[in-house]
Amino acid sequence: MEWYERFEMPPPGNVRHPGQKGLDDFIRIGSNIAKNVYGALAPHLPREPEGGLKVLDFGCGVGRVAMPLYHHYNIPSHGVDVSPWCVSVIKKSLTAVDIHRISPLPPTPFEDNTFDAVYAISVWTHLPLEMQWPLLREVNRILKLGGVALISTSGFRALSYRRDHRKQDGWRGVSDDDLRLEGVIYKDCDPKNNDGVGAKYGYVAHDPDWIRSNWGRLFEIVNQFPAGIDGMQDINLLRKVRDVPPSDVSMIGLEGGS
Repeated sequence: MEWYERFEMPPPGNVRHPGQKGLDDFIRIGSNIAKNVYGALAPHLPREPEGGLKVLDFGCGVGRVAMPLYHHYNIPSHGVDVSPWCVSVIKKSLTAVDIHRISPLPPTPFEDNTFDAVYAISVWTHLPLEMQWPLLREVNRILKLGGVALISTSGFRALSYRRDHRKQDGWRGVSDDDLRLEGVIYKDCDPKNNDGVGAKYGYVAHDPDWIRSNWGRLFEIVNQFPAGIDGMQDINLLRKVRDVPPSDVSMIGLEGGS
């Protein structure tokens, strides 16, 4: 049985494109991303942790990645999202996964040092700059020491696609050199494209070098894989090596950007 036969598929909404083509894309992209996520995480997951493996899907949406991951690899154990609609949909499918609706800003409902791994796909690619660092700090807090986080970002491949193929307003004139100079660039999204998200968001581009310099002050940067998510978004693999007091990181990550 394939994963899309095992679980109830979401209704049109966050699938984005109604009709069979939208569902086909949902299944294809979800399958690809799940393989990318597990392939990057698996070498860093503990083999038989006490109490079972605890993995959080941070920004689970309607389960495009969580459903194939759970079917093939029995993760995630938990999921969170800001959208009440998305949470209501995914709970109907992934009944064995502990799903929570959260507020756009921390805290999440988890204790310190809870998870062996956290992954977030297409979350930091849309967050306003003032939200990015508090949520990154929250990921650090809820990870166990030695735990890993996989966070996708839009780097130079995604920037080129936005600029040259999608021709998105605000991105057509943004060059690779602009991103290298700024480090991180955020632009608001048209509100009509915001259905199902439940919070303000836009489009973000990150220079991988900027991530190493800034996020590396909070995590060990284990690896980066350009376009490692379905040939488009970058993978940033991070390890928690220490508990960081809030006073150490209150404004880090807000320098640069436009």
